[in-house]
Amino acid sequence: MKKINISTPKYPNIFTLVDDKDFEYLNQWKWHKMSNGYSARAIQKDGKMKFILMHRFIMETKKKMEVDHINMDKLDNRRSNLRNVTSSQNKVLIPMLSTNTSGYRGVHWAEKLKKWIARISVNNKSIYLGCFKKVEDAVKAYNDSVLIHHKIERNS
Repeated sequence: MKKINISTPKYPNIFTLVDDKDFEYLNQWKWHKMSNGYSARAIQKDGKMKFILMHRFIMETKKKMEVDHINMDKLDNRRSNLRNVTSSQNKVLIPMLSTNTSGYRGVHWAEKLKKWIARISVNNKSIYLGCFKKVEDAVKAYNDSVLIHHKIERNS
């Protein structure tokens, strides 16, 4: 593992991690930390400024695909920490919102019904999974649906 300096005046003393075998090739360009936290470099294309994200560059990510940073560290661009995923798969992997009151992803309490509702988002469409008396049943419905629809496993 090696470090590439991506410091800018706004973000001094910042480095991104890369594999030894990628270091020399990647280090030939000037990379910087973008405001969204990712490592990128700028190029001119057709008279317009375009940004190349390091993680997408390393993984040769195709259009309509995304790169998941498995450990959620946007500056860890080692191949073992990156995987190409669909947008739906990537959304499953993001941390729960602080506003989540059930403590479970895809499950919320329906006050009027006095029951737990399970939903999953697939290709930016919400799918209703059911209404349950027990939170455990709603969680099971959501988790089973994740395995079916997203075909990935969560590391945590």
